Amino acid sequence: GAKENIDRAMQLINACIAEWTGQCAPKDGVVLICPTQQLPKLNMLAGQFQQIFLTLGAMVRYGSDTRVIVQGGPNVPRAVAWIQNALDWKGQLLLHGGQAMDAWSYAHYCEQAVGSAMGRSTVESFVFLLPPTDPDAATVRRILCVALCVNEEAERTSTLVELATKALLQHHS
Repeated sequence: GAKENIDRAMQLINACIAEWTGQCAPKDGVVLICPTQQLPKLNMLAGQFQQIFLTLGAMVRYGSDTRVIVQGGPNVPRAVAWIQNALDWKGQLLLHGGQAMDAWSYAHYCEQAVGSAMGRSTVESFVFLLPPTDPDAATVRRILCVALCVNEEAERTSTLVELATKALLQHHS
């Protein structure tokens, strides 16, 4: 019926607007959300968007004042690292499914995604995605929970040693 077609058209238009403005990530990329204090650095980086495309083949564009969309091709993680480095690794990443993560979690996510896509239990290293500073305890807890595929809140009483042990046992079983 006509109403269903109109409703579907409106859904498609709204989804397109959300993706274009960076409210949701495209299927072939991510949205990098820049903290307000890093906006001057992001604005200075805009001149490098074309260079990122020419070097890596990943398109980078503004979605809104604080959001940058990075998409297209296998080098999206490298383009993200380029931008994150300019922002002192403070940007949050929004994935297509709506999941938000920091740089550490994104590196782990990329390693797992490549390993799964290639049908391997071992993963490829994405060291270039890691911030140059060591993670704090809260970040380590978050990464371990991501690695274990568990809710961080459900594991809040577990120590970091317990979580690390679980992750190692899961990885080697």
